Amino acid sequence: MKQRHTSVRIPGPPPAWRDPRLVGGILLITLSITVFTLLLARARAGELIFQTTRPIAQGEVLNEENTTIVEVRPGSNAYVREGTLKAGAIAKHSLGKGELLARSSVTTQHNEDHRRIVITVIDGLPASVNTGQQLELWSIPGSTYHGPPSDDGEAQPQRVASHVTLVGRVDDGSRMPSQAGTRIDIAVAKTDISQVLRAMAGNGNLAAVPVGS
Repeated sequence: MKQRHTSVRIPGPPPAWRDPRLVGGILLITLSITVFTLLLARARAGELIFQTTRPIAQGEVLNEENTTIVEVRPGSNAYVREGTLKAGAIAKHSLGKGELLARSSVTTQHNEDHRRIVITVIDGLPASVNTGQQLELWSIPGSTYHGPPSDDGEAQPQRVASHVTLVGRVDDGSRMPSQAGTRIDIAVAKTDISQVLRAMAGNGNLAAVPVGS
């Protein structure tokens, strides 16, 4: 009599890729890498801060014409961030080209102690003198000058204003080719306005002398 052999298959372990522990481990590693990448990117990313694109004189309006947005890591909250510059904001003091715009440099209060005026000064103002530079104004005597004479009897130059800020050079095309001098826009102390106007009305010339380096 023939014997029948019956084989019994014992199930083995499931394939590794179907092991829930392996799948869970892969998901956990992927999630950790993603979170670490995002945190690293955020740590390396800068903040959007306003920066000047040219020298700016005290009292000038701050806008897209003289500022831009840069991404930097300033390390403090002392600077004006994108979206926080108020309309009509002005420079509290003179600023150089490429400066990050500090909040302490911005105001909305106009300086009532100064006045803006355009004057003509004799040529000689260096080209390196930029917006925001501090100047002195001197009156150079002409034939009708009646100021104090020197020891030799000749009239001497007189300083008419000590605290003057150069806002910019003016090239409006209104002067004739024969007219000498340089037209500049300045901010001058209110107390010095009368002396400046008197010097402009005289027969002499005004000279602008840079203060400092």
